[in-house]
Amino acid sequence: MMNVRLLIAALCCFCACRVLSQGSGERSIKFQFRQVDIRDLVQVLAKIDGKVMIAGDDIKGKVSVDAPGEVTLEEAYQIVAALLETHKFNLIRTDTFLKVVPMSDAPRQALPVFFCEDGSHIPDSDAMITAVIPVKKASASAVLETLRPLISATGSGVSNKNGNMLILSDPASNIRRLLAILPYLDQPEPKSATDEQAEKAPLMTTEVYVVKYLKAKELSDILQKVFSGSGGEVGHHAAIKFIAVDPVNSIIVTAPDEAHAVIHETVDKLDVRRRQVLVEFRIVEYEKGKDLEVGVKFDFKDKDNTQHTVVFDGTAGLSNFFQYTASKMLSDNISLDAVLSLMEENDLVTIVARPKMFTADNQKATLHIGEEEPIVKSETDLGDDGGGQGKTVTDYIYKDVGIEIEITPHINATRDVELEISFKMTNILAEKVVGSTKAPEMGKRELNTNITITDGNTLVLGGHTQTRKGKNRSAIPLLGDIPWIGFLFGKTTEENQTLEMAIFITPRVIENADEAMAITGSHSFTLEPGLSESKEKGK
Repeated sequence: MMNVRLLIAALCCFCACRVLSQGSGERSIKFQFRQVDIRDLVQVLAKIDGKVMIAGDDIKGKVSVDAPGEVTLEEAYQIVAALLETHKFNLIRTDTFLKVVPMSDAPRQALPVFFCEDGSHIPDSDAMITAVIPVKKASASAVLETLRPLISATGSGVSNKNGNMLILSDPASNIRRLLAILPYLDQPEPKSATDEQAEKAPLMTTEVYVVKYLKAKELSDILQKVFSGSGGEVGHHAAIKFIAVDPVNSIIVTAPDEAHAVIHETVDKLDVRRRQVLVEFRIVEYEKGKDLEVGVKFDFKDKDNTQHTVVFDGTAGLSNFFQYTASKMLSDNISLDAVLSLMEENDLVTIVARPKMFTADNQKATLHIGEEEPIVKSETDLGDDGGGQGKTVTDYIYKDVGIEIEITPHINATRDVELEISFKMTNILAEKVVGSTKAPEMGKRELNTNITITDGNTLVLGGHTQTRKGKNRSAIPLLGDIPWIGFLFGKTTEENQTLEMAIFITPRVIENADEAMAITGSHSFTLEPGLSESKEKGK
């Protein structure tokens, strides 16, 4: 049997090795066989190409080859590969060896590797190869799932996510077929609604806004309400974010690039120096019913050394005089404080307080002038302590006595100041005996109002009366003023006095440093008024 196989192989070699043409430099051979053992056929091809055949004992089977005319060596390889493929074997050709392996093991062998985008470089044979195929538009994994049923049973395929490539090991002829199908599969995937929205989304950039006057948190909350919302338009974009950084009073803004110009403009208009206001109060008390007998004449020199004279006849009471003072004297640039001081020196009025409150526009301010007075709440007699002495325990409570003012100014465009005022004044009128305990009689006057005053003008609020017990001294002129014995020529009586309170309110708006300096300067000098004439009578 062995002799027969050798004889057939020798005959095949003789037929196959006959050179038909040498002019072209490419060898041509006559390639025709009848019922030749497949192992012998591979052996003949290996001898023709000068290689060493490597094959296992499981390579068995008969094949016939009837190639019309002459074939080249490369074509002979393709014929042999096709014959092996029908018997589930693969032919692997290297520079030295010609190796025959089962198809199932071929993908794990050192197959020829081709990097290709189409089938032009793939050999037209049934030999197993490995092809690296780039996928340009679609997902490589999705394309592989579609092609997998078309890969031969002994082939393999994997996808590379990073490079979006396919790596296929299969007969070259089948890979050429898959490459012909690939262009129809390599198409962009249909976009979802989320993807389309993401593509339409504008380029987001982040900037840091330094806030000069407002608080970063307050401004951030305002901008969040104005610019965040539904839709993709500037001013209503849900993706715009504002993060306040309080330690450096800044805002981190993430927004579409084109939106920053609008946000900057808005911030510049909102982040401005707040207008401030100095509110001056003059709180005075006077005895109701007291009139001026002849009148009052005041001569003043202001800081520019300009002479001013104010004359008020005595036909009206002090209430009208205050109204006159608030309007006339301020329009003549004369200090209201100086006038009130002169009147206090002549026992016409009592200046209770002259507080000044400084606050920003729309910002509440509070002021408390006074003290806490101890008031006896109860006394407890503990009886004899054993030494013949009684012991009493007194329980006190403390109440605020004085003036409390709360204001909230609102400054409009014409510098008119709307003031929300809450005023409360408490004092001790007298002392009463309740049972065995002395308790103070408390007086309280409250005012809650909204008023509007033009910048620099003065408004007088009056009519708040209170009755107190006071002493009235009457005496014989001249004799009643003699030291030590003057009391013999007169008498002192207790009587109820009705005191009326007047509140002078003057707001001064401050918008810049010049106005602040001007107000500071106006409070840094004092007028030296002179009283020409003042007479009074009590009614």
